[in-house]
Amino acid sequence: MVYAPTGAATEEDIEDFYRKLEECIENIPKREILMIIGDFNAKVGTTAHDTGLRNIVGQYGLGCRNSRGERLIQFAADNNFTVMNTVFKHHPKRLYIWTSPNGAYRNQIDYILIRARWRSSITNTHTLPGADIMSDHQLLVCNMRIRLRRPVAKKGSRRMEVIDRDSFVQSLQEKDHCWHENCSTEGNVDYLWKSTVQLIKDAVRESQPNNRSEKRQHWMSTDTWNLIKERRVLKAKGAKIQELNAMTSMIQAACRRDRNTALHSICEEVERHSQKFETKDLHNKIRLITRQFKPNTWAIENVSGNTITEIKEIVNVWKDYCKGLFADATNDTTTTRNEALEQEPLPLKDEVRAAIKHLKRNKAWWRGGMEAVSAAAARYLFHTAAPLAAVMTQKHAIGRTVRCPTDTLLYAY
Repeated sequence: MVYAPTGAATEEDIEDFYRKLEECIENIPKREILMIIGDFNAKVGTTAHDTGLRNIVGQYGLGCRNSRGERLIQFAADNNFTVMNTVFKHHPKRLYIWTSPNGAYRNQIDYILIRARWRSSITNTHTLPGADIMSDHQLLVCNMRIRLRRPVAKKGSRRMEVIDRDSFVQSLQEKDHCWHENCSTEGNVDYLWKSTVQLIKDAVRESQPNNRSEKRQHWMSTDTWNLIKERRVLKAKGAKIQELNAMTSMIQAACRRDRNTALHSICEEVERHSQKFETKDLHNKIRLITRQFKPNTWAIENVSGNTITEIKEIVNVWKDYCKGLFADATNDTTTTRNEALEQEPLPLKDEVRAAIKHLKRNKAWWRGGMEAVSAAAARYLFHTAAPLAAVMTQKHAIGRTVRCPTDTLLYAY
């Protein structure tokens, strides 16, 4: 909502008004719907012959254009806005806004501007002459219709955990012989790596039970969840409302009980961590029960302190920031080494086993696409079959030719 200086204002005041308005517009993301509504104290006038400005004004302007109207059109053209008052055809009494005190003049000085991208969202714009308001201006309204895009659910990565170890080991032993036959004639490290990863993924899938996961709160007990299922079945069968209300009361009481039990358990853990001076676990538990919802935002500040909201500009800011992190202002010269480098020996099987043994339990050993192979799968694999060791100790592996599988480069750098 804006209010422009009146006709008694100087040209400097008018330019200062539009300058401040443009500064406000720059801080609003271009992807947002932006409308400017208010009294511009300008007359756009008749626009029937302005064929070259159809993306800015329509054909149904009213009155004679003045210098302030020219400035308004220039502002709309510079910032890609459309003056919606002039787009729709109406009787003149539904176009004029202001009436002079003596009733001799009726002008159109209030306007609704919208970004040209969202112009089709406005379906009608007109005034309401019969509106009972204490003003010499008529009430200006518009009809707006927005078509929202369907939200697209983001697909997260699915961790492949080894649930049944015996089944996983049996599946590896069954596939180990076939893997050796397929890889015996192929010396490419990328092929060996991909075939090994595929072997692990297939073995993990076959060992996993076919249990359908149900989305529910982590603190909800199995008894409470069974009550929810029972109420769902009763509602599907068309049970009476009294019976459903009784079941709902039982579910709410059970949820409160489970929630309180979970909070009590967390508080006991907080007390135990405090007694043992385990500050990290202590703060994690406190954050778990005190955290609040915070919406994600794209806005960041650049070097000058200005807020950036456009995606492309945000990417450029992060690029400049990362370049500054790795820039070395004290050493601009580069040195080259022509000495022959001594090749490192091939990694031993014991070294590979030790590296896998020290992997963190909850970390992914390899991640590709939508799936992640856990460290536990790598440990079981090394103790039951030799494909992983074969990949690491092949003649085309890292130690001899300074080459590594392409997939690992994607996640290492």
